[in-house]
Amino acid sequence: MTLEFPHTLTRTHFDVDGWNGINMAFTANCWARNIRILNADQGAEAINSDFITFRTMVLDVTAPRTGPQAPKGTNGHHGMWTAASSNVLFTQFDIRTTFIHDLTLDVWAHECVFSNGKGTNLNTDMHRGGPHHNLWTNLDVGQGTRPFASSGNASRGAHAARLNTWWNIFSSLAGVPAPKLPDCGFGALLNFVGAFGAPPGGAAAGRNVRYPGCAWRPPSGPKLADR
Repeated sequence: MTLEFPHTLTRTHFDVDGWNGINMAFTANCWARNIRILNADQGAEAINSDFITFRTMVLDVTAPRTGPQAPKGTNGHHGMWTAASSNVLFTQFDIRTTFIHDLTLDVWAHECVFSNGKGTNLNTDMHRGGPHHNLWTNLDVGQGTRPFASSGNASRGAHAARLNTWWNIFSSLAGVPAPKLPDCGFGALLNFVGAFGAPPGGAAAGRNVRYPGCAWRPPSGPKLADR
């Protein structure tokens, strides 16, 4: 199944046409699968929902959509997004374009999973508001220039609450280095499993007092760095 929206240029961060693909709101025990969404401002999302699965989805554009006022190189707002929800699974997805936020966990999202997916230049956006106990696993970030690029209103605290895990975040492109960890202001008591580069500033990222428990050590054994 294909959902194709008219091709229009994106504008500013929040000024969009409303080409939104799939929205599950206040739902439970629902799924969507085998869907291609073209030219969307927002692709697939679950808000205030539980036990939701999005499987084998492709997000793409028919031609570049970046307008003169849009964030550089972006073709939409949110790719896949969940907020105020639990037990939401996004899996086997392919994001063939670049959104401002490709994958997003937002306020109070917990026990959600992004797995076995890939993107052109994928980012795992922690949108503040206390997303906790979530898993990002086996994700191919493509160009790899922004794997942890995150947004959200600063009044809502750190990007991530405790006990989120990133496991096997990598790029299949030749010459792309292991993703660099975000600095300690990103959140406390986070788990990073796999090969990662040092965060900005190395072990002393400068915000340890604000976010207790934040420390980084070079990977050893199973290549684990946890914060």
